[in-house]
Amino acid sequence: MSWHGTVNCNWCGGRGHNRRSCPSKKKHIKDNPDGYEARNDTNQRRTVKAQAQNRRCSYCKDKGHNRQTCTILKRDKVYASKKNKKFVGIVKEAMIQIGLGVGAMVSKEHWNSGKPSLYMVTDIKWYMFEMSCFQNYSRRSPIALLRLEDNEEYKMTMTWFDSLMKKIHELIGEDKEQFKSIETAYSYHSNKQSIVISPISAEQVAEQIPKDLERKAELDPVVWKDRGNEKKYEERQYMKTDFVDKNYKRGIHL
Repeated sequence: MSWHGTVNCNWCGGRGHNRRSCPSKKKHIKDNPDGYEARNDTNQRRTVKAQAQNRRCSYCKDKGHNRQTCTILKRDKVYASKKNKKFVGIVKEAMIQIGLGVGAMVSKEHWNSGKPSLYMVTDIKWYMFEMSCFQNYSRRSPIALLRLEDNEEYKMTMTWFDSLMKKIHELIGEDKEQFKSIETAYSYHSNKQSIVISPISAEQVAEQIPKDLERKAELDPVVWKDRGNEKKYEERQYMKTDFVDKNYKRGIHL
């Protein structure tokens, strides 16, 4: 590419294309099928084809394609999106039932002193709600709190709210296998005993929730990426179990 941003062809010297797509070179190969350029072009095509056949997808581990063209990944994303919207609907109902919204008062045992502290919910980032917020490894913090004893402000992960996680479990009901990772998050945090001691009304919570919350709910794209995966061709197992289900039938039961 030249200094002014235009591609120059090193075969014909023309602008706007490179050697690979050069029309003059293609014509030369066609007119001279036994020449050096024709033989070289054939060898290059064979190499590219062989590389494509040996390529392994980092998501499904099958050969012949990469992650970008993986049909299983695309299918899994559709399923996980439907599952996520269903789960966000469960979370919305749980928050309404326990009265967790801006203005609610929450009591939680302090991690250091072991004594309960009183917090007020001051803000909720509703559009951050999605399934990865409810895993025990989540670092997303959609709910802001004010600790009343010292006016310290905090942003908390969803699994901090034990009473919410418990209510979510009740509403999940028979779908526990489908939402197995949520059960893990609740059992991990259940000993911390957070309680909504002064809830707001169900009507007040409902008014705070965006009308299009479920429709716009989407998984954080980061759950599909291979972050810190030393095994190049092994999919992220927690993503498989948390968002897709190990033995699910592709979207049939949603």
